[in-house]
Amino acid sequence: MAVKKHESSLRLVFVQYLLATVLALITAAVVPYVPFSVGMQAGLYTYANSSEIQAKDAEAAIASAHPFDPKQGPASCTYVFLSESRAVLQSNMGKDEIQNAVGYLKGTYAPSTPDDCFLMIRRSDGVCILHYHIGSQYRNEWMQRFLPAPEKLLTAVTVINCLFGCFLVTSLFVRKLKRHLHPVLEATQKIRGQDLDFEVGHSGIKEFNHILASLSDMKEELSHSLEKQWRMEQAKQEQTSALAHDIRTPLTIIRGNAELLSDSGVTGKQQEYVFHILKNSKRMEQYL
Repeated sequence: MAVKKHESSLRLVFVQYLLATVLALITAAVVPYVPFSVGMQAGLYTYANSSEIQAKDAEAAIASAHPFDPKQGPASCTYVFLSESRAVLQSNMGKDEIQNAVGYLKGTYAPSTPDDCFLMIRRSDGVCILHYHIGSQYRNEWMQRFLPAPEKLLTAVTVINCLFGCFLVTSLFVRKLKRHLHPVLEATQKIRGQDLDFEVGHSGIKEFNHILASLSDMKEELSHSLEKQWRMEQAKQEQTSALAHDIRTPLTIIRGNAELLSDSGVTGKQQEYVFHILKNSKRMEQYL
């Protein structure tokens, strides 16, 4: 069996698969950041910490404004203005949100997630608490309402890209292995069907070529064995035919003499003996 000069090992094939998978994962993780960055530069959504920056930038103006002016606070934040006795003076928060803000002021409430933040601003006439979330937000109202948060959308697209990249790389390498494994499968099928008149192919993988070399040797040994068996069977058939011919000759003589004896006027008992001789000689001829 001829073996290709340029062949690679299974170890190299799997190293290539590993490197291709890593490259696909890196590409799948990096590619979504390009349109994300472009959208950020185009002003489609804000930076993750933009609300925090706006809240801290407005802190001094809120603390010094007399009277309290809610317009000093950023639009991305909700607020509640409390008197010294913790009575709600002004707010655009919901009822539960106000309770959380008051609890935060008293130290009895802590946000459940790091992206849920409160900023407490002391004033001479009370306390203002701003509530905001760390995370990007769409500037378009429709996008903000119907689309997932930019970070979640980016994460989802990255995960989908990684899964698709792994699937694509795996599919390509499976097709490659099937192509190199095809000569092995073809040889085993032909040997199983005792079709030994074929040339064993070759593969581009060293380990598969070792298997093909073994199959080639097996095919030759099996061919010699079947040829030897066929010759033995042929000789047995010839011997059987010769033996049948040798037996048929004296059997014909026995039958002929029995027929002559039957026509020579034998007695009734003798006629019965002759009948049995003729009957069994015919049966022996049928056997032969």
